[in-house]
Amino acid sequence: MTIPNQERTPAQAGAEPLTAVSYPRTPELPEGAAPRSSRDLRLLADVEVHLSVQLGRVRLPLRELLALDTGSVVELDRSAESPVDVLVNGRLVARGEVVVIDGEFGVRFTSIVEP
Repeated sequence: MTIPNQERTPAQAGAEPLTAVSYPRTPELPEGAAPRSSRDLRLLADVEVHLSVQLGRVRLPLRELLALDTGSVVELDRSAESPVDVLVNGRLVARGEVVVIDGEFGVRFTSIVEP
């Protein structure tokens, strides 16, 4: 019985079997040594990320969600004085307070979250 090429395993096709590839570890910096961050970070300067600010959350049954209409109020899990979460690509990076500047909303960072 013959197996078409696209369904053959490497051994059946006569190819060399796959072997694991290991990559060298990134060397650790000696204590007190500064990374080459200014040069390295310039390479990432044009990479776009998604920054979002989260005021709070609520969990609703679908029935209540479908009942929402213009003028509906949804109570969130935080008070108005609580800091908002600042997320980059979905990961919490900072907390802050909402500010209004020339009629536009903004966020003043009050703390940076440690990784």
